[in-house]
Amino acid sequence: MTKARDLANILNNLDSTEVYGFNKNASGEVIVTTTNSGEDNISESEYAAFNDVLLASGGYTFSINNNGNLVATI
Repeated sequence: MTKARDLANILNNLDSTEVYGFNKNASGEVIVTTTNSGEDNISESEYAAFNDVLLASGGYTFSINNNGNLVATI
Protein backbone atom coordinates (compact mmCIF):
# COMPACT_ATOMS: atom_id res chain seq x y z
CA MET A 1 0.00 0.00 0.00
CA THR A 2 1.04 3.57 -0.59
CA LYS A 3 1.12 6.32 2.02
CA ALA A 4 -1.98 7.94 0.52
CA ARG A 5 -3.93 4.68 0.64
CA ASP A 6 -2.74 3.95 4.19
CA LEU A 7 -3.86 7.43 5.18
CA ALA A 8 -7.23 6.97 3.49
CA ASN A 9 -7.77 3.69 5.33
CA ILE A 10 -6.98 5.33 8.67
CA LEU A 11 -9.31 8.22 7.94
CA ASN A 12 -12.13 5.91 6.93
CA ASN A 13 -12.08 4.62 10.50
CA LEU A 14 -12.22 8.05 12.15
CA ASP A 15 -15.18 10.38 12.48
CA SER A 16 -14.88 13.93 11.13
CA THR A 17 -11.12 13.77 10.57
CA GLU A 18 -9.94 16.02 7.80
CA VAL A 19 -6.77 16.09 5.72
CA TYR A 20 -5.51 19.61 5.10
CA GLY A 21 -2.73 19.82 2.52
CA PHE A 22 -0.73 23.01 2.04
CA ASN A 23 1.28 24.22 -0.93
CA LYS A 24 1.91 27.45 -2.83
CA ASN A 25 0.94 28.35 -6.36
CA ALA A 26 3.24 30.12 -8.86
CA SER A 27 2.23 33.50 -7.41
CA GLY A 28 3.30 32.47 -3.92
CA GLU A 29 -0.26 32.21 -2.60
CA VAL A 30 -0.97 29.49 -0.05
CA ILE A 31 -3.35 26.82 -1.34
CA VAL A 32 -5.22 24.65 1.16
CA THR A 33 -6.67 21.38 -0.14
CA THR A 34 -9.01 19.36 2.08
CA THR A 35 -10.93 16.13 1.90
CA ASN A 36 -14.14 18.11 2.51
CA SER A 37 -15.26 15.86 5.38
CA GLY A 38 -14.62 12.75 3.30
CA GLU A 39 -16.57 13.97 0.27
CA ASP A 40 -13.45 14.60 -1.84
CA ASN A 41 -10.48 12.40 -2.56
CA ILE A 42 -6.87 13.54 -2.62
CA SER A 43 -4.80 11.68 -5.20
CA GLU A 44 -1.34 10.31 -4.48
CA SER A 45 0.21 12.93 -6.75
CA GLU A 46 -1.67 15.75 -4.98
CA TYR A 47 -0.61 14.41 -1.58
CA ALA A 48 3.03 14.13 -2.69
CA ALA A 49 3.00 17.77 -3.87
CA PHE A 50 1.94 19.16 -0.47
CA ASN A 51 4.59 21.13 1.38
CA ASP A 52 2.89 20.26 4.66
CA VAL A 53 -0.06 18.17 5.83
CA LEU A 54 -2.31 18.56 8.87
CA LEU A 55 -4.59 15.78 10.10
CA ALA A 56 -7.21 17.38 12.32
CA SER A 57 -10.89 17.55 13.00
CA GLY A 58 -13.08 19.15 10.36
CA GLY A 59 -14.19 22.75 10.44
CA TYR A 60 -10.89 24.62 10.40
CA THR A 61 -10.57 27.76 8.30
CA PHE A 62 -7.24 29.31 7.44
CA SER A 63 -6.14 32.87 6.86
CA ILE A 64 -2.96 34.93 6.65
CA ASN A 65 -2.64 37.68 9.26
CA ASN A 66 -0.98 41.10 8.80
CA ASN A 67 2.39 39.64 9.82
CA GLY A 68 2.18 36.99 7.11
CA ASN A 69 1.51 34.12 9.53
CA LEU A 70 -0.92 31.33 8.77
CA VAL A 71 -3.79 31.34 11.28
CA ALA A 72 -6.06 28.32 11.85
CA THR A 73 -9.52 29.07 13.26
CA ILE A 74 -12.07 26.55 14.49
